[in-house]
Amino acid sequence: SPRRGCRGTDTEREMSTDEVMAEAAPAEAAKEVVAEEQTEEREVDIPPKETLYVHNLNEKVKLDELKKALYALFSQHGEVLDIVACKTYKLRGQAWIIFSSTASATAALQHLNGFEFYGKPLVISYAKELSDVITERKGGVVDKEARRAAKRKRQESFLEELKQKKKRAVAVRGKPGAKGSRNEVPNNILFVENIPTSLDAKIAHDMVTELFSPYEGLQEIRIVPGKGVAFVEYATEAHAVTALNGLQGFKISPECFLALSYVRKE
Repeated sequence: SPRRGCRGTDTEREMSTDEVMAEAAPAEAAKEVVAEEQTEEREVDIPPKETLYVHNLNEKVKLDELKKALYALFSQHGEVLDIVACKTYKLRGQAWIIFSSTASATAALQHLNGFEFYGKPLVISYAKELSDVITERKGGVVDKEARRAAKRKRQESFLEELKQKKKRAVAVRGKPGAKGSRNEVPNNILFVENIPTSLDAKIAHDMVTELFSPYEGLQEIRIVPGKGVAFVEYATEAHAVTALNGLQGFKISPECFLALSYVRKE
């Protein structure tokens, strides 16, 4: 557990961990922030605000425990209105801490950036956008439906782009020596072949994530370094079937076409 400041609290309300997070208005702030947030490269000149973006969190800690520990730690520096954290694949290891004032957020950032929390140093910066709860406290209007519609449109556009690329590609099953889908019995875990072995493991992981994350239910991606293969796990068989049908034969380079199959069940 953390070295200090991680006692439980009864004042923190429970929050949904589903990506939609429809029940909690502050949780909608995660969508607002994540839509613009680039978690790999953060701008250094983001102006101070009430909401902090925290990443490099230990992903093995259960969500409820993590949020209680974050509340106890950050509330030492001011009133915490809410904490947004999710277990969905794209948002794991991240959280948004919403303070009632910029001064409190700044104090927390100065004191806790780099603090070892569950064995990993916290990486903290100001969020790029105001959270919904702060916008509304300041008298602003948050059009959540318009934001949800814009997100759906982005996802649909991305999937349509993948579909068109697949149509332009030569089908894996039609190429001489292509491996195709070896196992036709659905499983929630996919076996992905023909990933370029020249790619660094992290780059390969990022590429596979970019391809498979638009399909609902993604749980985990495991790259086998130097072998050109990966295991992609979804929440259900139905999710995996959709991903396989959408990406089978996807052309990732002039001479490289993804070959997907279901992992055989024991």
